[in-house]
Amino acid sequence: MTFKMKSFPRLASIAVIILGLLVLAGWALDIRTLKTVFPGLVSMKVNTAIAFIFGGLSLRLQTSSERTSGRHMLLARAAAAVMLSLGLLTCMEYLMKSQFGIDQIFFQDTSIESQPSFPGRMSPASAVNFLLLGVALIWLDASVGPRPLWPAQYCTFASAVITMLAFVGYFYGVETLYRIAPYATIGLHTVIGFWLLCLGILLARPTRGVMLLFTSDRLGSVVVRRMLPEATAIVLLTGWLRVLGQRAGYFGLGFGTALYVTVLILILALLAAWIAQELNRIDDARQHEAEALVESERREHSRRVELEALMEVVPAVVWIAHDPECKRITGNRAGQEMLQVEPGANLSRTAPEGERPQNFRVYSNGKVLPDSELAMQVAGREGRPVLGQEWELRFSDGSSRWIYGNVVPLLNADGKVRGVVAAFVDITTLKQAQEEVRLSRENLRGLAARLQQVGEKERTRLAREIHDVLAQELTRLKVDTMWLTRHLNQVFPEDNSSPVQDRLAGMAGVIDKAIESVQKIATELRPVVLDSLGLCAAVEWQANEFETRTGIKCEVNLPSDELVIEREQSTALFRILQESLTNVVRHAAATRVEIDLHSDETETTLTVRDNGHGICPAELNNPHSLGLLGMRERATLLGGECHINGQPGHGTEVEARLPCAHVKTGGAAR
Repeated sequence: MTFKMKSFPRLASIAVIILGLLVLAGWALDIRTLKTVFPGLVSMKVNTAIAFIFGGLSLRLQTSSERTSGRHMLLARAAAAVMLSLGLLTCMEYLMKSQFGIDQIFFQDTSIESQPSFPGRMSPASAVNFLLLGVALIWLDASVGPRPLWPAQYCTFASAVITMLAFVGYFYGVETLYRIAPYATIGLHTVIGFWLLCLGILLARPTRGVMLLFTSDRLGSVVVRRMLPEATAIVLLTGWLRVLGQRAGYFGLGFGTALYVTVLILILALLAAWIAQELNRIDDARQHEAEALVESERREHSRRVELEALMEVVPAVVWIAHDPECKRITGNRAGQEMLQVEPGANLSRTAPEGERPQNFRVYSNGKVLPDSELAMQVAGREGRPVLGQEWELRFSDGSSRWIYGNVVPLLNADGKVRGVVAAFVDITTLKQAQEEVRLSRENLRGLAARLQQVGEKERTRLAREIHDVLAQELTRLKVDTMWLTRHLNQVFPEDNSSPVQDRLAGMAGVIDKAIESVQKIATELRPVVLDSLGLCAAVEWQANEFETRTGIKCEVNLPSDELVIEREQSTALFRILQESLTNVVRHAAATRVEIDLHSDETETTLTVRDNGHGICPAELNNPHSLGLLGMRERATLLGGECHINGQPGHGTEVEARLPCAHVKTGGAAR
């Protein structure tokens, strides 16, 4: 029904425009059928066709999707003014018994139905109709009075009454009804055009004024819509049959009138019975709908009670905002206990002054959140969910609770926000456990750092002791052995001293190997080059020693300038390099290693790459891989990071990054 009401005015306006154009074509080409429809009927005058064209155009403009624009409304009213002017001027011609010369501007009317004094003039009824409909189209959206009355509807209804008289005259064959005055007639297609315009104007605004009685969904409107077409058709048909009977001589005026009244009463009684039946059927349907609604409300109430019970017993915190602005928020038992408020209290921080709770504030990332930026208020204002967030509630007594959860807006059928629901989990215990784990890890890392420092100091001490004491003692033994050999040659030049000299020579060789072993042990404990020449020289020395010992090609890329960095950073990077090269020998089966050391203003980076078979994810995450764990921990303890990446068949890469402040000094490129 709604679709028909919306589309009919547009279709009617187009039909009226086409009707006027066809009639104009009939006058231009002298096609009598287009002027009269059927031979012998009254023709539509030229001004009538023009008025229909402008009336249809005005209606079409006011029912288009762009009718709210000023240009369209101006054109629509101008077209309606043209139609009104034609009707007004014609009425003035009849009243003043004069001729303004507007009747035969375009075509000369020489038909037999035209009177010489009024050639081509439309009938007074048509002129009055155009006058009324022009006013209706100009003030289609105008209203008067506190209880709005719409003048356009009343003008249209008046035009419909005049048109009805002409229609009934054609239908019954009573010429006096459509030939209002001598030679002032209304054509059949003129009647049709007026009907289309009247219905189009009324249905253009179907939800206001009198039309609401016919278009609403209320019971009376439904009955009127169903009864009016049938009643009108039956009354017209009954009157037509009476006229035919009288004309055929079957009965006279008195009997015909009595028979018509009797049949009309019978028909009205049948209509009343039919209306009662329709009303009863509609009432039964509405009663059934009411019962269904009551049952639905009962089920909804049961579901609401169950939901409320579920909310009360669920251990999670649930808060519900009953308006988009979240000025009224209630919660379940867990929510009330968390916020330390009484049952039924308003939990909203944006509630009116005096209703909002004052015993807590909400924090995010250590900063207090403004009340307007709380999760429920954001979801209600922006109509979007806030998911997977955590907040801290700090209470006035100094305690705090951590919560984690989701907030989603509740939408109406039209998609507008009507409220907000939030569900949270108390994660205070989890946060406390995380904090304890964090502190424990920091303590363990501090202990590990201290152990590494102590270990490095002990290695350095041992290396120095071995180098300074043991190596010196061995050197003294070597000197004494050489002295004994020299003096034996002087005292016993004979051949019988040869076994002693051989033994002394063997002792000297053993002492040389011992000295070499002592130096090697001291170097492994703490390379002297790391402390004396710096990290770059230590990396270069370690690479050369690695290549000499293993035969694996080792390519080193070092800064052109020596890096002077803190002792802890240089030691950590050197130990990471040693562990990486050890892993290459043990596991990689590589033939080439690249070592890259570079530094910028913020960090120093050491990268070790090999072309071996590559480390797999299982080996990376193996808790027994103490070497990998040690490299990561060394970097982490100094505020850096160590990444180990590998792909099967594409080698392994170890990248250690340590933040440090360093001083560049001149040095040779390596």
